[in-house]
Amino acid sequence: MVRQESEASVGKNEMVNVGAQNYVVAHRVVAILASNTAPIRRVIREGKDSGKLLDVSQHRELRSVVVLDDGHMVASFLPTTTVVRRFGDPTATLEESDPDE
Repeated sequence: MVRQESEASVGKNEMVNVGAQNYVVAHRVVAILASNTAPIRRVIREGKDSGKLLDVSQHRELRSVVVLDDGHMVASFLPTTTVVRRFGDPTATLEESDPDE
């Protein structure tokens, strides 16, 4: 019975648009951070060096970083407020377009 429940929950992974039609699995997110402080910029640089940073900013200014439970990070050009709003209702924002797209 436990196996059926876990299989059902795997099939219901909610995806959240983190910018430019790139998605993360909602339940894997640990934190959403603003990228405008020196410590976060250092973490971003270390993530680039270690191969743990997924940059979906499309060469735009990084405004937020989504930290996943496995240590990977997703850097986005969207402000943290927009990303957090999208996590509030993931299905409503799947087709939402981003500025400048």
